[in-house]
Amino acid sequence: MVHGNITFFRPGTGEVSVGILGNGGAYTLTQPKSGLSVGAYKVMVTPLRDYKQVESQEGSDIEIVLTGEERIPDRYRNRETTPLTAKITGEEDILSFELSPP
Repeated sequence: MVHGNITFFRPGTGEVSVGILGNGGAYTLTQPKSGLSVGAYKVMVTPLRDYKQVESQEGSDIEIVLTGEERIPDRYRNRETTPLTAKITGEEDILSFELSPP
């Protein structure tokens, strides 16, 4: 089951790599296929968001409403505010991150 995304952003070069968060927070980077270049990265974690369309009170407009519970604090979702970082060495890098509540 997919629970969200993890994004690695390399300041200075703009290099980005994205992965999918699964059960228990496990992830595998899927883009780019070649993996990450050696260097320092900011790491963002974003929840999967579900939306549904509902008819407005007036009956003529359709609005989109966010559904589901979000468990990832806002600070982890933005490259300017995330405290998460990663250093890629070029060896077999296995990285774990701990997120704390707001």
